[in-house]
This record gives sequence, structure tokens and C-alpha cells, in this order.
Amino acid sequence: TQLIGLTAFGQLGDSIAEKEAGARAYLPKPVRERQLADCIRLLLGRTDTDESSPPLITRHTMSEAAAQATPRLLVVDDNPVNQKVALKMLEKLGYRIRWSSWIARCRSSMAWKPPA
Repeated sequence: TQLIGLTAFGQLGDSIAEKEAGARAYLPKPVRERQLADCIRLLLGRTDTDESSPPLITRHTMSEAAAQATPRLLVVDDNPVNQKVALKMLEKLGYRIRWSSWIARCRSSMAWKPPA
């Protein structure tokens, strides 16, 4: 049985107390349906069941997992209007975008890593 701790008034130290109580995840209220579903997915998808103390799933770890799972794209176009159109379309689809107007800059942008 997996335990998710929910609290109405999140305070400093609550996550430690929840983990000591046996919770595998901790979310302060209000919790959106999507957040709870993502938390459950992460919890059930864990493969670290043999660990004596797996890390606690929190809103922060969920947002980090979502950021790592978001595909990144590099858009290269010299026309500013095309750049804006492409960026807006791709951002709406959930991609993280980096753009360049020069092919030469494109090569240096290929090593781009988004901030964590």
C-alpha cells in the first residue's frame, strides 16, 4: 500500500513528518486533479521499491520530472515573423524552444541545456 500525505496547512517540516509516518508522497492542499494523477503515476511507476528510504514525491519533484520529460526543440529561421509563429505554435504543444537566426549559431545552440 502506497501512502500519499495531503495537508490543508503546509508548514515547514511537514514533508519530513509525512515521510517518517510512511508516506511515499506529500502534497499540500489545494491539490488539482492533474497534480494528484501525476503524483499517483510517479508513485506507481517507481522501480526503487527495494530502497529502504526512497525520495519523497512532492510538488517540486513532480515539476522537475515534468521538465525533464518535456521535449526540447531548436528552431532555426532568419525571418522574425516565422520565428514568432513557430515558437507560439510549438509552445502551445508543450515544447521548450530555443531559436536561432543563423546556422553558425545553430551549432553552438545544439549543446544548449535548459536550466533545471
